Amino acid sequence: MSKKIVSITQADNWFFCQESKSRGTPHSYTRLSVWVAYEDGSASGLLSSHSGQSFELSHPPAQGDGFYIHWDELNPEQRNEALMQGKIPGSAHPGFQQSES
Repeated sequence: MSKKIVSITQADNWFFCQESKSRGTPHSYTRLSVWVAYEDGSASGLLSSHSGQSFELSHPPAQGDGFYIHWDELNPEQRNEALMQGKIPGSAHPGFQQSES
């Protein structure tokens, strides 16, 4: 039986961080989409993913040690990694057009 969600809020500048399996980076950062609160008082961050023609929300992977971290807690090197790994691809949504800056 799944827990009932009672509240959802945007997760601005939050990431889920895990030790990376890649040799090039020490950590893996995934941008959170929303925070959810459950009727039992617990909370969780949810990640978005693109599958075919739809988007889905899911819990972070259960394997390994992972934690939530806010942008303001990252040092400049970690911020660069989080930006590169946490990008939302422009091709994910057919109506999205990235502006030139």
